[in-house]
Amino acid sequence: VIYSTQDGGTTWSDVSQILLTPRRLSFVDREVGWLVGSIGTQCGPEQCQNVIMRTDDGGKMWTRVSTVSAELSDIAAVSANDFWAVGRVCQRDKSCVGALVRTTSGGQLWENSTLPIVGQDLRTGRLTSLDGWVARADSGKAGDSLAVTRDGGNTWATFGTPCAQGGVLADFTSVDNGWLACAQSDSTRSSPLTIQRTSDGGATWRVVGTIPV
Repeated sequence: VIYSTQDGGTTWSDVSQILLTPRRLSFVDREVGWLVGSIGTQCGPEQCQNVIMRTDDGGKMWTRVSTVSAELSDIAAVSANDFWAVGRVCQRDKSCVGALVRTTSGGQLWENSTLPIVGQDLRTGRLTSLDGWVARADSGKAGDSLAVTRDGGNTWATFGTPCAQGGVLADFTSVDNGWLACAQSDSTRSSPLTIQRTSDGGATWRVVGTIPV
């Protein structure tokens, strides 16, 4: 069920229903929104199909604009036409690669590409049609956990973070200035959530605060 509010969140009403297990929902304005999810939750040895849906009337009606083989985990749009979805594609041998699914035509034409990082829970964000990032929010093996693009996803620069093998939640306010929150997954006991900040596009980070957990 899709719910909406017209009074800043005080009250909510259902505006539509979809036969889908939703994963992420994002609106670019009051009318145009995007939704990704899977058809079912248990599909035997195969991965459940993931679909991308779009609304042009504030969520009342939804149209399926793509069906993908990737397991999608996050979305980002900078306009009604320019949309990204990120996730992973896994083979029968359990090997996986990061996946970017994107359109610049409002869902009429799609392009798929491989990301330089992979995780079960990839998160993405965009500043412009050219500038964006992907971060691995789930803990994983050693390696880079943040990827940044300056050309609309055609090429990527990868960075390690102070999160070690812990998950990363990242957000940028400009191409140089960004924030991340991370917890050390290799800790044997509960440790504070560390807030880090960069002023050089993710090349270096410094601690600016902690949050007890």
